[in-house]
Amino acid sequence: MIRGDTQHAPRAGLLDRRLISAAMVAATGAVLSLFAFLQLRDLELSHARDQITSLSEQRVAAIRRGVADKIFILEALRSLFDASSHVNREEFATAARLHLDRGAAIQALAWVPCVSAADRVQYEMQAREDGMEKFQIVEKGDRGAPVRAEHRDAHFPLYYVEPYIGNETILGWDLASHPTYAAVLTQACHTKRATATRQILPTHEVAPEAGIVVFVPVFRRGGLLYSATERRKNLEGLVVGVFRVADLVEETLDLLPAGGIDIGVSDVTDASQPASLHVHASRARATGEAAAVDTSTLPDSAWHLRKSIDVCGRRWLVSCAAIPRLERDLTPSGSRWALTGGLVLTALLAAWVTALSGRTAQVRALVEQRTLALRESESRFRNAAQAARAATHAKSEFLANMSHEIRTPMTAILGFADVLLERGNIENAPPERIEAARTIKRNGEYLLGIINDILDLSKVEAGKMRVEHITCEPCRIVAEVASLVRVKADGRGLSFDIEY
Repeated sequence: MIRGDTQHAPRAGLLDRRLISAAMVAATGAVLSLFAFLQLRDLELSHARDQITSLSEQRVAAIRRGVADKIFILEALRSLFDASSHVNREEFATAARLHLDRGAAIQALAWVPCVSAADRVQYEMQAREDGMEKFQIVEKGDRGAPVRAEHRDAHFPLYYVEPYIGNETILGWDLASHPTYAAVLTQACHTKRATATRQILPTHEVAPEAGIVVFVPVFRRGGLLYSATERRKNLEGLVVGVFRVADLVEETLDLLPAGGIDIGVSDVTDASQPASLHVHASRARATGEAAAVDTSTLPDSAWHLRKSIDVCGRRWLVSCAAIPRLERDLTPSGSRWALTGGLVLTALLAAWVTALSGRTAQVRALVEQRTLALRESESRFRNAAQAARAATHAKSEFLANMSHEIRTPMTAILGFADVLLERGNIENAPPERIEAARTIKRNGEYLLGIINDILDLSKVEAGKMRVEHITCEPCRIVAEVASLVRVKADGRGLSFDIEY
């Protein structure tokens, strides 16, 4: 049981390491993919915002130019009065008709003189002489019908109007009798600049259709204009333009290619009571599809943009919004693909790391197995070497003991051989006996040399052998060997000779 647990524990550890490595790779890849997604999405949103901003600013600039063009017409008519001491009805009509053909946004152009109470009768008579037999300065009565205007220090009647046809009934109407017009013309006189009204709903008097009325003051040449009193005293009259806001906006935007932008124009001069002037549905929408919402209520975002412009003293807000199709076209998609690709790549990398970790674990286990086997082999080799050293030591002891045991009797044999050869009457002994004694001595010395050589081998194994350089006689060595061999040869009846 202990061995089994020992084997399962490393496997569990390897599995944990593989999971930890894969989790780290997955977490790192996910974080990097998310970071790349956010960065790329910001770039795409910035690009979309730049496109929406560019398209919107083009349209705001076009509306601003359209308004400026219409004000320029009134400024041109004012120049006509500035350049002449008297502009009759025909001259005004000729100049006005040149501009009326420039688009449908101009509903009417008019000249409104400043008529004092003393000059009122003279102006009425002059108009009748010009062909308007029933002309008189009038205002709206209690029942809505025109009545002769009540006495005022100054009257501002519609004196010249173009186009004349369709506007005959409003000639002579005193603008000073209407609070809105009276306030605006007074402001125009005070500022000496073109001044516009808020949106005027359709009325019979001035604006048969919804639009704005712009007043441009004309002062007498050479008159002092430093104070409000001087400006009012030297006010000759006002050039008046009635404009349809819807046509003005559409005419200016028609000059631009369809860009997928809905436009909302509103008057926000009075923040508490903003008034919607016109909503333009982009031509890029499907036929008959109108703007889904009032763009003036949309907040600023990547798809919406609001810009304010000054229109003759009033503040217009131009709200631009991308249509749904343009939003879809500009909606960031590359960032989502990048996130998807990053996550897929992360998953593949995590799987590869898991597989690599598994292979690494297998290699590590194999190395550990081989190392263990090597250690076991090393242990067996160490034991064998130790046994060999013990055997060698035992052999050395055995050889030393055996050499000692053999050397002792051999010394005795050599001693007796010397006694036989050196003592006694050796000359009277038979030659064979003498040779035998000598052979015994010679072979005993040879055997003693062999024993010494065996001891030398023991010294070699013990590392204590010393090499000695001594002189020797080869012929003697051969003779000693021959004496050993000759005895056996003679015993078998063989001839043994040595030749030098």
